[in-house]
Amino acid sequence: MLSGFSKAVLFTSSLSPLLIVFALLDYWGPGWPTATCVIVAAASWAGTAALTRLGRSLAPSFIVAHRIDRKDQEILTYLVANLLPFLSIHPEGQYQ
Repeated sequence: MLSGFSKAVLFTSSLSPLLIVFALLDYWGPGWPTATCVIVAAASWAGTAALTRLGRSLAPSFIVAHRIDRKDQEILTYLVANLLPFLSIHPEGQYQ
């Protein structure tokens, strides 16, 4: 199982494209809010890279699956949640 830190890094990295969009748009204003978005996104990418490197160095463990559930709806929910901020912007760069 993943540790709490690993889960937090993976969760933050899944939101990093949204944080970058917020930074590019100065969503919370210029200055430290924009810098915070970029720093958190970059730190999550570095953490994901470190977790990947660490995972490759561990010995593999085998798991027997007794039941498999489809998670199609959760994937669609994730995609829609990440696309909504992009859909709220006019091509001219103004909010609706």
